[in-house]
Amino acid sequence: VYDKNVFKSALTDMFFELTNIISITVISNATRSGELAAGADGLAWPTWLAIIYFCFDCVRDLWAEIFTLIGYSQRGWMSGCVDKGRLLFWAYVSIEYVLVGLAIACITEGSEDLVYALRPLAAFVGGVKWVRLLYICRAFERFHLGSRILPILCALSEAGDFVVLFCFFALSGAHVAFS
Repeated sequence: VYDKNVFKSALTDMFFELTNIISITVISNATRSGELAAGADGLAWPTWLAIIYFCFDCVRDLWAEIFTLIGYSQRGWMSGCVDKGRLLFWAYVSIEYVLVGLAIACITEGSEDLVYALRPLAAFVGGVKWVRLLYICRAFERFHLGSRILPILCALSEAGDFVVLFCFFALSGAHVAFS
């Protein structure tokens, strides 16, 4: 990275993604151990902290997206704003908010059924966080990390049709496994 502002921004993004991965891991462990099903009285302070931090990060993502859209509209770039990547990001942020809602519902109601709905979403969000962390690492020239990641990302974007086809088989297997 040659620009100091880009470097600071990438480091900040990496920090938020890593701490978010930790919070998702704590939430996943709380669902697996049955801590969330016990309700608000049974939660340990690390779980409370993880849920509050995850809520904070969801709000931060939403505000960043709103200000990005405002900037695009002020410059007249809205036609280039909505693409596949942005639509996928909006879907991902929506899933994050569903995860937050389910976690809050688990805490207030203490329901086992809500915990079973929470676990696959937490796993999905955690997996996406790791991919986002890899995407942030493309900005670093140290150890030629960026130059190694960029061709892989281009190859993955060209394999989009295969990924869509594979998703149907993966979702079919997940449906059978969770039924």
